[in-house]
Amino acid sequence: MGTNGEMIFKRGERLICTSTAAGPAFEGGNIECGSGSTRGAISIVNYVDGAWDLQTIGAAAPVSICGSGILDLMAALVGEGLIDETGLMDDERIDDDR
Repeated sequence: MGTNGEMIFKRGERLICTSTAAGPAFEGGNIECGSGSTRGAISIVNYVDGAWDLQTIGAAAPVSICGSGILDLMAALVGEGLIDETGLMDDERIDDDR
């Protein structure tokens, strides 16, 4: 992908486009538990029937999260209404006892 990344997301007929420096973003840069696409990196995140489903590279025990996992996580959080499109958490949906 080089040093720049362009993405287009489609939902129905709506297209959202963006462009950014991609190297660090897709390698987990500046994410405390981030990494590149290495064995054990969480690469797929789904929220199904109230439970998180995580898949890692090489089906290994999770050790970090890579860029694709971060994108999946953000999409799931927005999709479930746990955060809005700005990243703001919905305090009414967050259980402080967990």
